[in-house]
Amino acid sequence: PFFLLTFLPSFLPSLLPSPSVFPSFLPSFLPSFLPSFLPSFLPPTSP
Repeated sequence: PFFLLTFLPSFLPSLLPSPSVFPSFLPSFLPSFLPSFLPSFLPPTSP
């Protein structure tokens, strides 16, 4: 939560003015970012 609050406000404004970056950016960014970020952000799925 604290990471998103400091990351998104400075990150999104630089992407939003150029919407054409998303189709080429997200497919290469999410697959490598989410698997390493979500496990530390979400609670365990198994005990």
